[in-house]
Amino acid sequence: EVVLKGEKDYRVGPGEYDFTKSLTFEKSQEYIEKIVTDYSLEEPKINKDACRYFIEKITAILDFFENRCVKSYRCISFFAAVDHVNQKYEAMLVDIAYVYPEGDMAGDILGLKNIKQVFENALVK
Repeated sequence: EVVLKGEKDYRVGPGEYDFTKSLTFEKSQEYIEKIVTDYSLEEPKINKDACRYFIEKITAILDFFENRCVKSYRCISFFAAVDHVNQKYEAMLVDIAYVYPEGDMAGDILGLKNIKQVFENALVK
C-alpha cells in the first residue's frame, strides 16, 4: 500500500507525462527504502537482514556478469520481494528481453551496482 501511493513521478496528469521527472538515484533510494521498511513493527524501521540478502544476491549476479558470463543480456530488471513478518526474501533478474552472443553490458552492470549501492545506503540508516 505504501509503495502504491508513490505513483509515477513523470505522470503530471491524465495522459500527460514529463519525462524530465523520471526516476533518479535519490528517488530509487526512497522507493527501495519503502520496500525494505518493516511497517508491521510498532515503530517502522529498515529491515537490515533484507538489505544484506539483496546485497548478497546482487553481488553474485555482478560476479556472474563481470567474470563468467559469455553472452550479453539486455533490458533486464531486478525483482525483489520481501515478507517482513516471516523474514523471507527473494531476488532475481526478470524481463531479459535480448541475449546476444557477445557485447558490452556496461549499462546493465552500472544499473545493478547502483541498486546495490541503494541497499548499502539503506543499511547505514
